[in-house]
Amino acid sequence: MIFGVVRTTALVLADRSGRELKRVPMADRGGNAEPYLSRFQPVLWAVDRDTIVRVDRESWSVNKACRLEGNGGGRGPYVGRLWVSPAETEILVPRPYSGDVLVLDPADLSTVEELSLSGPPIEAAAVAGGRRVVAREWKTGSLLVADRSKAA
Repeated sequence: MIFGVVRTTALVLADRSGRELKRVPMADRGGNAEPYLSRFQPVLWAVDRDTIVRVDRESWSVNKACRLEGNGGGRGPYVGRLWVSPAETEILVPRPYSGDVLVLDPADLSTVEELSLSGPPIEAAAVAGGRRVVAREWKTGSLLVADRSKAA
């Protein structure tokens, strides 16, 4: 099993008894990593505060990192929980400080689309066959909606 440790910048790989086998360093951004394991390839994606990382599950090393928010170090802006489409063709990343949701290509973490919203999103998901993104507003929990220019 693999899990993130609160207020650290590493994932922990453990055996069934919970014994630590390996620490997987991420982007050193001080985030609370929550890994998303791919069902189709030997990778996982996780957010380290303001940076998304792609980890190779064979070598357990970061093979790509992309900073998505903020311009300073330390405890600056962060991104919300990532959402991966069922076919793993796109990743949505809410950016509460920018008031938008980024649509990323899972292979290289490049930005495919940027969806502006009427408030700061903390969680987001694609619905209606990928034609619409719904999000939860960071402070109020209100529903935010964006129609997409292209569907996944």
